Amino acid sequence: MRYRNIIQLEASGRYALFTDPLTRSGGEKCSYPVPTYEALKGMLSSIYWLPDITWIVDSVRIMEPIRTESRSVVTRGYFKQGCDLSIYTYLTNVRYRIKAHFVPRNGQELTPAAEHRHFRVALRMLERGGRRAVYLGTKDCPCDISPCVFSSDIGHYDNITADLGMMFHSFSYSNGDLPSAAHYFRCRMENGIIIFPQPHECDITQVCRESHSALV
Repeated sequence: MRYRNIIQLEASGRYALFTDPLTRSGGEKCSYPVPTYEALKGMLSSIYWLPDITWIVDSVRIMEPIRTESRSVVTRGYFKQGCDLSIYTYLTNVRYRIKAHFVPRNGQELTPAAEHRHFRVALRMLERGGRRAVYLGTKDCPCDISPCVFSSDIGHYDNITADLGMMFHSFSYSNGDLPSAAHYFRCRMENGIIIFPQPHECDITQVCRESHSALV
């Protein structure tokens, strides 16, 4: 590609909730300590989405200490009519720096002019706070976004390396007769930065269901 299409942004908010989609059917929810690839990809799609492109999250930098807070939430009853009282464990006072780029969707090609046009529009949408509302995992966790320099300023974990264990990465959707799947990877933070693998590079792939319709 002739033009660079890497964007760098900062996202911050009072609360964040990043959960494993395969285990959140019950009433209780507990956040991962860091954002998931799928959640960050959803944030980028809220900033600028187009059928012709797919966002690829390269890395995320954790700028603030990882703290949690449990809150009581009224939820719809699962096994009875009415409402239940559930406990959600949120991350609090979060701030992340994200580096990402986009590629053509489903093997299509973009002309250099089209790529550059999409890139400029994405930057404008980022400066305006996103084309749609941007959330940190769920709709009860709104966030503020702005352009930034990924490596600037001081982060809380700049000199810390930690193994965060196996973590949900993303979903891949069927194309023809291929099954839908959930991908997991061993998450490692080095000097406050998590570098994400691509879905096909993840350590574990779990088939979710068989599908014969193309989902994108």
